Order: sequence, then structure tokens, then C-alpha cells
Amino acid sequence: MIEHIHQPQDFDAVLGGQAPPLISGVILGGIEGLRKRFATLTGERRTIPLANALQYGEAGIDLLVEAMNDKTFIVRATAYKLLQSVTSIKARQAVNNGLLLKERDKVYCVYQSAIYYQNETYYYICDYLPNDREKVESDYYYDFYAEYPQLISRHLFQENAELEAKILHQTIMLEINLSAIGVVIHNENFNIYRWCQLNQLSLDDFPEYEEPWKFNNRVLKKLQNDKNVELLEQLWELLGYTKQLAFVHEEVVQENQYFDFRGENFKEVF
Repeated sequence: MIEHIHQPQDFDAVLGGQAPPLISGVILGGIEGLRKRFATLTGERRTIPLANALQYGEAGIDLLVEAMNDKTFIVRATAYKLLQSVTSIKARQAVNNGLLLKERDKVYCVYQSAIYYQNETYYYICDYLPNDREKVESDYYYDFYAEYPQLISRHLFQENAELEAKILHQTIMLEINLSAIGVVIHNENFNIYRWCQLNQLSLDDFPEYEEPWKFNNRVLKKLQNDKNVELLEQLWELLGYTKQLAFVHEEVVQENQYFDFRGENFKEVF
């Protein structure tokens, strides 16, 4: 029997494998290929094809408009961001109400802490939001919280909110009278004189001896005048100031609503 000339021989090189090609191995071009990639990916990876959507004109805008209702928050946010850069009527209408936040999505709110007067001695810092029950059940609530934490901004991303709160804390720290703030936890093991020496903080402006609390206040004031935020923050913690002058509060969305970036208290920047 004569062997067929196209039959592979023992010494032939065989191209390809025996496994069938992957379903996702078919690569489609154009907007249809982009839509297929978007449909097959999951979670945050669905944002990858969206980056090229605007290359396909109106068809790409249609995909972004659809993505603004995606179940994954970061997909909606990415689509919203991209549509904001487009001047077409369809894109403007899509972002007109803002970004859709769905139930259980999270918004990160930056608050300026409340500073309240207590016991006719010191001011204290409230760096959290007392809940409604605490307000009702506490007879002394309004005595303690003459001021309520002030909402500064809302953010979609926690890292942006944390950064703004840190900057706000530092800014207020340079401006307020720190000597009037009560220390919550005294650090008995901290030696401020040694600390000043280690940080090469000049003591020329200070008397040779004075009461420790006065010395603490003088050092704090000097750091404020020098605008030395790094050392001021360090000393703030070492002296026992455990509170923050600004903080982030996580707010869970209770029902579907739109996050309008144009509002006064919305500072999110992509």
C-alpha cells in the first residue's frame, strides 16, 4: 500500500497543537470587537476596552452611555469621565445628571472636625460624626458639641478623600491656638527637650527654664511660625493629641442617586 504524500512522517515538524482554539481567540475589529471584549471581561477589567471607545465616534459614545449603568462602580466612573470630554449632544445629555451611584456604593466625605469648649478649661476636638441616637439620648450633647463637624467635600475614591483630609488637618494645625486644645492622653515617657535637640530645633528663643506646659506651648508656637508642618505633626502626636482636625467619613449609598460634580460640596477630580 502506497502512503499518501500528505501524511506526516516521523521526521516531519508539526505546526500547531492538538487542542482546539480558545473561544476568545477570535479577534474582531472595530466597534463590534470592542463590544465583545467589554462583554466578556468582568469587574474592573471592563474599563480596559472603554479607553478606546471614543475612537469609534457615535458608536463608541453609545457604548460609554450604556457603561454608565454598569453594575461595577469603577466602570460607571470611567465611562462618565470619558463622556465628560466629549461635546456631542448625546454625551452632554448622558452626563447632565452626574454619575449614577447605586445602592451600597460608597462615597467618602471629608469633614472639618468640630472644636468645642468643655469644663471651662480647654477646647476639645470631635473628629467623628455622632449618630442620631447619641444626639437624642445625651442630655449634654449640645453643651459638648456647640459646633458640629463641617462637611467640606465628597469623593468617589477614598485615597483622594484621605489626601484632602490630611492637607486640611495640616492647614488648620498651623492656624489654631494649640495651647487651648486639651490633651487626651498624656505621654509620660516623652521628653520634649531631648526631642528638640534630636531635631536640631533652636532653643535660643526660649528662657533657660520655665514650666513644662509653657515650654510645650512655646515649641508648638515656634513650629507654627516656621510653618514646619512635618515636625508640628510629629510633636502633635508625641504630646498626646490623638484627635485629627479633619477626617474622612464613609457614607454608604442607601438608594440609587446621581453624584453631581458641579455641586458646591463635590470636589472629586479625575
